[in-house]
Amino acid sequence: MQNALRLGIVLLFLVITIKSHAALPPSTQPIWPTAQSLAPNRISLSFEETKRFSSTQFQQKIKETRALFPKKNDSQLKASGQLPAKLLESGHELRELQKLSQNNPTLTKVGFDFFIECSQDETLIETLHSVCLSHALKLSNKIQQKVKLSKYPQQVVELAKIVL
Repeated sequence: MQNALRLGIVLLFLVITIKSHAALPPSTQPIWPTAQSLAPNRISLSFEETKRFSSTQFQQKIKETRALFPKKNDSQLKASGQLPAKLLESGHELRELQKLSQNNPTLTKVGFDFFIECSQDETLIETLHSVCLSHALKLSNKIQQKVKLSKYPQQVVELAKIVL
């Protein structure tokens, strides 16, 4: 049951990362909530904006994203039913950080290090470990640095590969 729930949450993150979801005509818009519907003030950055993003702005975005992360021991968040919304919002921001890291060579290594740290943060929900690991794996090819998958629980690695 827990594995099915985790897989469901990872698949929900996958929906967030689909680039064209906002371009769908109204009749084909998904009926489930998206990061944009839950957090309408969050706007995706264009390719040109990612190229102009400074290191200071990137560090600030990392700090703001970390503050959004739901923690394992936050029973109040789970009891209130806000966990899925918090995961969607976190997923959207992680995708933006990945996009910045991918498109701006001056931010790639810092982004990679952040995603490795996030993937190993024991205070976070395993779903976030998987999403962060998948982003780190994407960036590892760009900076030609290996990720030691043996450091991670098998379930986290398997979920990360689904997201990839």
